[in-house]
Amino acid sequence: MNHLKDLFLHSIQDIYSAEQQLIESTPELLDYASDCGIKRTFKTLLHDVKKHKHRIEAVCKSLHIHPTGRVCESIKGLISDTQNLVATVKDRNILDAGLIANALRAVHYEIAAYTVLVRYAQELLYSGAAATFQDSLDEAELAVHALDSLSAYRLDQRVIAV
Repeated sequence: MNHLKDLFLHSIQDIYSAEQQLIESTPELLDYASDCGIKRTFKTLLHDVKKHKHRIEAVCKSLHIHPTGRVCESIKGLISDTQNLVATVKDRNILDAGLIANALRAVHYEIAAYTVLVRYAQELLYSGAAATFQDSLDEAELAVHALDSLSAYRLDQRVIAV
């Protein structure tokens, strides 16, 4: 990579892979979550991630670039960690807490990725792309608040009591 455009494309491909992996893995998490609030929040997160993916595709189409070509190893590892959690944690309340924690990790990854993409797009004078990525960043930030609230109000007392 020799130019900011190269790093911009690399970053797009990385988050596109991350979003695709999250779309594929989130429905399985719905089966493992025992709390209705968690299931509802994960459904909302899945809906948002699908919107993020479509936005990336729209930006790529407008810039005549391809969003594929990378595998996001960070999200791949987080998904593997979540699968290990599901396989080893027996207490439903502890599992719910772990699922929320890993969802928070994924959303924070999105926040970092979209923050960088907004900045790169601004520097490259891709104002439409910057605004589009800002929309995804805003949604990810709202998701963090939803997950934080869910953790604080639905799980803390149950997990502490175990």
